[in-house]
Amino acid sequence: MNDKVNKNQGIEFDFSSGQIAPIRTQFVFNGAWMRSRSYSTAYSFYQKNPDSDGNYKDIGIYEAGDGTEYKRFSTNLRIIHNIPKISFLISLSIQTIWHDSQSYLGIENKTPIGYISAKDLSMHMLQPGDAINPDWQKQILENREIVDRYSPLWLFNLRLTKELKRFGGFAFFVNNLFMYTPLEESKRSPGTYKTRNPEQFFGAEVWLKF
Repeated sequence: MNDKVNKNQGIEFDFSSGQIAPIRTQFVFNGAWMRSRSYSTAYSFYQKNPDSDGNYKDIGIYEAGDGTEYKRFSTNLRIIHNIPKISFLISLSIQTIWHDSQSYLGIENKTPIGYISAKDLSMHMLQPGDAINPDWQKQILENREIVDRYSPLWLFNLRLTKELKRFGGFAFFVNNLFMYTPLEESKRSPGTYKTRNPEQFFGAEVWLKF
């Protein structure tokens, strides 16, 4: 069924100083905060594996809302220096991820609200005070309650541009200038590490005017 909901929210900002004449430099600062939530509006179900005789157990029914939530706040500062005598531009961008986290939704749904009979697939909703069969109770993973949050991350990119007046120009760029690729351990799964930032790479561009 069509029971998935995706909600994306956020705000962006952008500021430019314009070129500051005495130092022939421009500062451009922008960034964004975003939150993405994905969850189900349908019941979730928990089913145990069949026993040694191949007999299936009753299936536990749980409230809706299982899903994930991602949050991120990032900024980018770009410094552009102009050397007009030689038609040269130097651009340095500093990208920063200040907040980066992932958490689970629906973790409060720890108690079944009903079950589906393994005998005839009939559905039964529980009433207050009803006993809970262990077969309906899903395994609760404590680490699901931990928010996986990473430390602030920086990425430096450099671009050198030379204009050839009426003919075109060329540029040379280096991304991840300082080869900064930290390994960070997951808070939810200790012993699991994530490599952050891409490997350093560089290249050149050439363009012509006709």
